[in-house]
Amino acid sequence: MIDFVGAGSGAADLITVRGKRLLEEADVIIYAGSLVNPALLDYAKEGCAIYNSAKMTLEEVLDVMFDAEAQGLRGGGTGEGEPGEETGGVTQHETDPGGGGGEGEC
Repeated sequence: MIDFVGAGSGAADLITVRGKRLLEEADVIIYAGSLVNPALLDYAKEGCAIYNSAKMTLEEVLDVMFDAEAQGLRGGGTGEGEPGEETGGVTQHETDPGGGGGEGEC
């Protein structure tokens, strides 16, 4: 399953409880490096694969997402605007708005 987690206001301690839980459970996290507070990555579990989408093409981001989904891993999608705005064909996904008017997603 792919989860889209809103980064919220940018302060790591203001992420929603649900967003924090989703980050803690993720096997793969793709985050918008230019928009997301890197302190949110501290919630990632040990061994979680973390990708900065600012250094990736859209095709590379989708490849990581689809590979994770195909392997049955739990992953976090990335993008600008509201979480889940673009699901890129992902068949199962959950969204968390992140609270507040955040600029990015994890």
